[in-house]
Amino acid sequence: MVEDISMINYSFIIPHKNSPQLLNRCVNSIPRRDDVEIIVVDDNSDPNVVDWKSFKFDDTRCLTLIQDHSGKGAGNARNVGIDNAHGRWLLFADADDYYEKDALDKLDKYKDSDLDILYFNYRFIDEEGHDLQHPVKDNVTRYCKTQDRDALDYVKYKNYTPWTKMVNANFVHKYNCRYECVPSGNDMFFSFQIAYFAKTIKVIDESIYVYILYKHSQTNRNWNKDKIFRSLIQHVRRNYFYKNVGLKRWDYNLYITIIKDILMHKNRKKSILKLWYLIRYSRQLDDSRDYYMRTIRNNEEKSKLQN
Repeated sequence: MVEDISMINYSFIIPHKNSPQLLNRCVNSIPRRDDVEIIVVDDNSDPNVVDWKSFKFDDTRCLTLIQDHSGKGAGNARNVGIDNAHGRWLLFADADDYYEKDALDKLDKYKDSDLDILYFNYRFIDEEGHDLQHPVKDNVTRYCKTQDRDALDYVKYKNYTPWTKMVNANFVHKYNCRYECVPSGNDMFFSFQIAYFAKTIKVIDESIYVYILYKHSQTNRNWNKDKIFRSLIQHVRRNYFYKNVGLKRWDYNLYITIIKDILMHKNRKKSILKLWYLIRYSRQLDDSRDYYMRTIRNNEEKSKLQN
C-alpha cells in the first residue's frame, strides 16, 4: 500500500488470473519507489490455484491487491485498476510478462512532460528467451528513424496491446477511455480511443517491457464459436473505425479475406465457420459496426461539456 498518494507518478495496473508465480515475477520487475504504485486486480482466480489468504508476494511495498469476483475478464480488471489508480501516468502489464531492469530510468525522462501518450518499444521473446520479430516493434523503430507517417499510424492504430504505452491518467479520465469487457481483444478499443483523442504523443525506440509468447497463451488457444463470432464483430467495428479516421487502406473486405483463407486451407474449419456467421448474421454485424465511433463521439461531446 502506498502511504502518500499525492507523490505518485506511476500506476502499474496488472490484471491477474490463476498464475501467481508469474505474477510475482512481473511485480518484482517493477522498482519500489515513493512515486510508484502497483495495482494487481485479480479476475476471480480459482481458489484451488491461488489462495490469497496464504499467498505471499516477495515484496508488498507499493502494492495493492484488489479482488474482483465479477468474472468479467482482463478488460474489466484493467478498468477497475484505472478507477483505483492515483498516479499521473498509467502503465498496463500482463501478469505473465515483466519490465526491463532500467524501465523506470527511461520513463523518468518523460514523467514531467505534458504528453497524452508515450509509445515505447519492447522485447518480444519465446519461452526459451529467443528474440522474435513483430511489426509493431519494427514500425516503432522505423518511425523513430524516418518520421514516416505510415509507421506512426501503425504505432497508433494497429498497436492494440496495452503494455506498449504510458498514458496520462487525466487524459484517460477526461475522455472516459475504458477497456471492453469481452473474452478476447479487450484492449483494441481502448487503444483506438486514446490514439484518436491524443493531441500530444511521443514515440521512443527504447525497450521498456518484455513480452513472452507462450505456446498455450490466450491468443494461441483454439477459439470456440462464441469467440469467433465476437471476433467478427470486432473486425467489422474496426474496419468502420478505420474508414472514419481516414485509414481506408486497412479497411479490408472480410468476405474476400475469409474466402482466400478457405481456398488456401488456412485454418479452414474456423474460416468456414466465420463465413457462415458473416452471412447468417450480416444484419446484426452491420447494425453494430458504428459502436466504436458512436462511443468515441459521445465521449468527445461529454468532455466538451466538462470544460
